[in-house]
Amino acid sequence: WLNEHGDIECQPSREPTVAYDHDGTVVVCKPAFWTVTVGNIEKGGRASKQRSKSWVKQLDQWIRDTLGRKHPFLRWNARAGLVHRLDVQTSGPLLVGTSPRSFNALRENLHRKTFYKEYVALMHGSLPVHSCVGSLKYNLLTVAEGGGCRTIVNDVKGQYAETLFEAVAAYERWSEEKGERQYFTLVRLQLLTGRTHQIRVHLQALARDLGLPVQGIVCDYKYLSSWEVRADMRFCKRVFLHAWRLHFPALNADEMNRVWCPLPPELHSALEMLDMNTSLTRQYRDRRLKEKLLPEDKGSCLHNFPEIGR
Repeated sequence: WLNEHGDIECQPSREPTVAYDHDGTVVVCKPAFWTVTVGNIEKGGRASKQRSKSWVKQLDQWIRDTLGRKHPFLRWNARAGLVHRLDVQTSGPLLVGTSPRSFNALRENLHRKTFYKEYVALMHGSLPVHSCVGSLKYNLLTVAEGGGCRTIVNDVKGQYAETLFEAVAAYERWSEEKGERQYFTLVRLQLLTGRTHQIRVHLQALARDLGLPVQGIVCDYKYLSSWEVRADMRFCKRVFLHAWRLHFPALNADEMNRVWCPLPPELHSALEMLDMNTSLTRQYRDRRLKEKLLPEDKGSCLHNFPEIGR
């Protein structure tokens, strides 16, 4: 359905939901712990291992079971019509093409980079104001690791990758495990390329270059130490990475469809367990207004936080 700003609005829940079904395109809101295995199958990789984990559910099979009768193409297409993917613990909207024509058109638009994809993440450490807005350009290389994969920064062999980012808010909490205060930054990010684990590794590299003591996204089981993940689990039970804006060209009109997917309840709850640093948050806001790197947020993410404003 469309909200007051004309956006297709998803309603996050524990199960996938259909937010839009029109003109050969379906928007599915993917919860955390649902895997999109089709990308792994194409790469000859980890699908079988992921399917063996009983706590991980397969979104492609849900699409076939839920939408296959209405859209038979989804039953026999190898990707179940899925145009792109999200990591297993990342939530947010995904596009599904329900016919050969719409599926191929959406895939072509994806490869032509006509999509706008924006995420929100909670990273460890307080970003300094002078480095709270910018562009991350680290070449990334994905390598096999124990039946899965891992992405690393590699200037020589890596592929070009670019992410735009803006700090939104600063948070902190007292850690009983460490006996000290922990610091965090809520960040908006726009993907300009789509490498595996791009946001996770780009934020890790940014934290490393800034000399932050903990480097990575909250609860990132792959790129943080197990000790850090255990401490994060006290207030957040999943990787704090969510896709909340997706714009894509309408197939039969000269306009962009805009999808907004607000933070799911478990991520809202995680933020509520932290203390906001209002002084640093205001400085982030002033820097965003000055730089204007990302599009103005109209009524969605930032307006969920009255202390932040735009």
